Amino acid sequence: MAIVRCPSCTKRTSDQQQQCPHCGSTLNLDDADVGERRRFLKDQLYRYRMGGHVSVTVMVLAIIIWWIPTNGQLSNIPLWLKVALAAGVLGQGYCRYHIFRFKRLLKALTDNDKAG
Repeated sequence: MAIVRCPSCTKRTSDQQQQCPHCGSTLNLDDADVGERRRFLKDQLYRYRMGGHVSVTVMVLAIIIWWIPTNGQLSNIPLWLKVALAAGVLGQGYCRYHIFRFKRLLKALTDNDKAG
C-alpha cells in the first residue's frame, strides 16, 4: 500500500482506493488519460505564464508613463493610468495563483506515475 496524491485535488490518499475520498475523482487513470491530463495542465501553465507576462508589461508601461513628467507634476496621476496599474497588479496575482495551482497538479500527476 502506497500513499499517492489525487490528480485533481492533490490531497494524499491510498493507492488502493478507486476514488479520492476528498473530491471523488478517479484515482486509477490509464496512460491515455494521464497523457491527456498532463497535456492539458501544461497548456494551462503556458497560458497563465503568458498572461503573467502581459500583466507585467502593462504594469511597467503604466509606471513608465507615470514617470514621464507632464508639466513637471508627477503627483497628478490620471484615472486610466491608475486602472492600468491596478489591472496589471491584479492580473499578475491572478496568474501567479493559477500557475502555482497547475504546477501542483502536474507534480501530483508526475509523483503518482513514479509511485505506480
